[in-house]
Amino acid sequence: MFVRAHQLAGNEVEVASLDGPTDGPAADAYEDRVGCRVHACGPARANYFYSPRLDQWLSANYQRFDGAIVNGIWQYHGVAARRVLAGRKPYVVFAHGMLDPYFKNRYPLKHLKKLVYWVLQEHRNLNNAQAVCFTSEEEKRVAAEGFPLRSFRRVVVPYGTMGPSGDPEALKRVFLAVWPQLQGQKYLLFLGRIHPKKGCDLLLEAFAKVAAPDLQLVMAGPDETGWGSELRRQAAGLGIAERITWTGMLTGDAKWGALYGAEAFVLPSHQENFGIAVAARRGRRWRGFNGTGQPGGYDSATVGISRAYAGTTNSDAETGPGLLQTALCAGQRGTGGLQGARTGVNERPRWVTIAEC
Repeated sequence: MFVRAHQLAGNEVEVASLDGPTDGPAADAYEDRVGCRVHACGPARANYFYSPRLDQWLSANYQRFDGAIVNGIWQYHGVAARRVLAGRKPYVVFAHGMLDPYFKNRYPLKHLKKLVYWVLQEHRNLNNAQAVCFTSEEEKRVAAEGFPLRSFRRVVVPYGTMGPSGDPEALKRVFLAVWPQLQGQKYLLFLGRIHPKKGCDLLLEAFAKVAAPDLQLVMAGPDETGWGSELRRQAAGLGIAERITWTGMLTGDAKWGALYGAEAFVLPSHQENFGIAVAARRGRRWRGFNGTGQPGGYDSATVGISRAYAGTTNSDAETGPGLLQTALCAGQRGTGGLQGARTGVNERPRWVTIAEC
């Protein structure tokens, strides 16, 4: 999406990643999915994603580009970008929600580890950037609370997603061809990572308490931390295991088909800097509700499973079921306001985007 947006704006884009040259389903470092040339500088070491090959590639190639976009923080690619680019070529950093105070409050021990790294490296990566990009005014305001030595320039950029193309009924058939057990079933759709931040446990509890017996729940997304097995045990304990379909990550026509076929889209996150999945469903007439307290908000038709704002959550056990019931009883929502994709970064003709994976 990010690459495609720049291409639509007339920019030339290449990607430098820390994937291995044969990573991805097509063994091409995901080049078939990204849609532009990918320079695989990995495989990198796990967790920190250290690879000196990224430094070497940037040093040899940075002069070909007008600027660079660094995606994400807390890993080695930010250090490599600063070492090669600072003072030589402008670069911007997309924080992607990683500076939200939610993480400091939710994981205090991990925050201490990040604080050490911030003092040693990360504050310099951001302070030397042309700008650090956020997707809402509130995310920009609260970013890096509790971290010293911060003097980076903060900007809010328009952000969106590429909408679906094709006939909605045909897209639904693509999804149902993969998951035929949902044929003729009404279902709610969770679309996102299976991660504690996403509040999936709250959704299961709320679904068990208030959802009609003939309603199914589709949990679509990658299980990055192995939390899925615990959630399956929770579902079994709640007596709803047979009403849940775990699809793994959905992409392309199957993803859009799942959205078109859903009764409603659910995002019960404790925190979202923007909620790109919500932007995806807002491109068409889908009902949806979230529990993020997402900075900037959505609209009056969007309600939630849990309430959270700037890292502060309300986990009242009755809140989730009550809000889910409200959402299920709500009337048909109107059209969303985000269509297409925009980046709003410096409109220069040639960019390299740098990411750990």
